Amino acid sequence: MNKKLAALSSFAFLLLNAGVAHTEDAKPAPSAFPPPVVSDPLLAPPPAAARKVEGLADAVQLLRARSADLRFAYLEVARAEAQSRSALAALLPQLNGQAGVTHQLITRDTLQASGQTLKTPAENSASLGFTASQSVFSLPLLRARTNAKMNEEVQRLSLEDQKRALLSGVVTTVVAVSTAERIADLNRSGLRSALERLEIARTKERLGSANTLDTKRAEQDVESARSQVVNGDESLRQAREALALAVGLTGEMGVGAGMEPAVLMADTARLCTAVGTVEERADIRSQEQHVELAVRAIDDVKAQFVPTVGLSSSLQTSASTVTVSAPTTWSVGANLVIPIWDGGNRYGLIHSAEAVAEENRVTLDATKRGVVTAAAQSRRAVDVALDARAVALRAQKLATEIDLLVQTTYRIGSGTSLDLVTAATAKRQADINLALADFAVARARLTDSLTLAACKY
Repeated sequence: MNKKLAALSSFAFLLLNAGVAHTEDAKPAPSAFPPPVVSDPLLAPPPAAARKVEGLADAVQLLRARSADLRFAYLEVARAEAQSRSALAALLPQLNGQAGVTHQLITRDTLQASGQTLKTPAENSASLGFTASQSVFSLPLLRARTNAKMNEEVQRLSLEDQKRALLSGVVTTVVAVSTAERIADLNRSGLRSALERLEIARTKERLGSANTLDTKRAEQDVESARSQVVNGDESLRQAREALALAVGLTGEMGVGAGMEPAVLMADTARLCTAVGTVEERADIRSQEQHVELAVRAIDDVKAQFVPTVGLSSSLQTSASTVTVSAPTTWSVGANLVIPIWDGGNRYGLIHSAEAVAEENRVTLDATKRGVVTAAAQSRRAVDVALDARAVALRAQKLATEIDLLVQTTYRIGSGTSLDLVTAATAKRQADINLALADFAVARARLTDSLTLAACKY
């Protein structure tokens, strides 16, 4: 009997290996035994998301319309432009007008030499005047205008880097959603296989070739597979919610066919161009501008020691019931302001500005080191992810083959239920590991393409 059983096992092994097709990502052929019919509520696919992002263009459109971070970056640019205009206004001529009407409640009659009686002061009077001023030379105002223009550039660079960071977050979240959907399908496939093995164990128990322990182990495996389905569906919901948040919405958002990793790479390449060096990345350029502005702030304080020159002109006219004609005056003047002593306030401001400049230099140095390291890691991460995927693929093939062999030998009476459950668990985990490895490859490639890039959208 044992020799017959061994012969059947050997025949099953040869039959199984003869039906295995070894291609790059092909799975071994299914067993010759037809699987039993099984059903379970959890085998139904997860509910589809109410909304979908069909392509990267849709995601970018939502970012521009809904992203709070992008909106703040645009508002910072608008504020910098407004500050620049205000700095220019301080250098342009200033013109102000004044008008007034006065009615005196207490007056007295005054007899003039001509015999005419007048009320003094004048019961009613009116005045109209214009004052014009122009800064001829003010070093602080000139420097403030230059600083404001530099700050505009800083905010535009910050906006550019914000676009890169937001796009990187969106594409990574999109890949995460695709991976979660794939894992949800794998979990259901694993549950179906566990249910089929449970049905086989029950059939063998009814036929007397298996005991209750075999069935209980199969039931335990089914519950483990059900737990994976439940947890995987929750991970999918969270990934969809993260995608909705990334584009400025709430709820769940799925992905369409236009968001496959290969399509994402092509769309990302159209929106973003690679920069040659770390120093060309927008956040590094922005930080360098911050350092320059901080250094200029030291000279801005020193500029307050320089005298300023200005011109002013005033035209005034008034009319009252006392005078017959309206007296008009027009004056032109120049003023020179020489700073002499302010109690040492400017010296304190210089020391403060020097400290801020040094802080910005340290920040720039740290930022550069971080970007250099991130760039090196992103390039290395692609190779690491590809190597890890190759390992995961080989492990998944082995787990699939072992699972089929264990099922075959178990059906013909060889092997134990423990072998069956162990092989099934390893197979499910290997499938998930391969899906995660695919996600890691896609994420590494996208991250590497965006680490040193400038995005325009």
